[in-house]
Amino acid sequence: MAPQRITVPSADRSATEVRLAVPNDVAAQTEWRAGPYTVSIIVSSDGKTHVANALPLLLAPGITNISPPNTISRDASGDVTLTLTVSPRVLPTQTATLLFTDREIAAQSRTADTDPLQFEIPDAPVVTDAVVRLRVDEVDSIPFERTDTPPRFQFAASQKVTIT
Repeated sequence: MAPQRITVPSADRSATEVRLAVPNDVAAQTEWRAGPYTVSIIVSSDGKTHVANALPLLLAPGITNISPPNTISRDASGDVTLTLTVSPRVLPTQTATLLFTDREIAAQSRTADTDPLQFEIPDAPVVTDAVVRLRVDEVDSIPFERTDTPPRFQFAASQKVTIT
């Protein structure tokens, strides 16, 4: 992807902080892909330009739906097929794998980024509330949600599967 220059409004920057929200609309699904990025700040003042050191930014994929819903039954061979809807969309050329129990399973090949990701799990283990994570170009989804009272992180129920 070619470098992009984004102007940050003055209300979102100070001498010690720069805030930038990554959009999550339809257009952003095409422009912003899950994976690693490099970010640097360019400051122009009094006709001089200064470039800050580049820093890594990892844009994590998010699993928005797992199908079939819980409880999932294994087929006669003991296999399971999971279909994941994710955000942002994953290009067919990106590497996508499912991290499930002690396995890393490659996504089935796809022809379009609008297609959901499918994963064949051979000899699927019998599990209850096993956490599912998606890895896209070496960046993992975040299977946590924040609770309000008391403030803490917990595994999100929407990121778990039960297989019988």
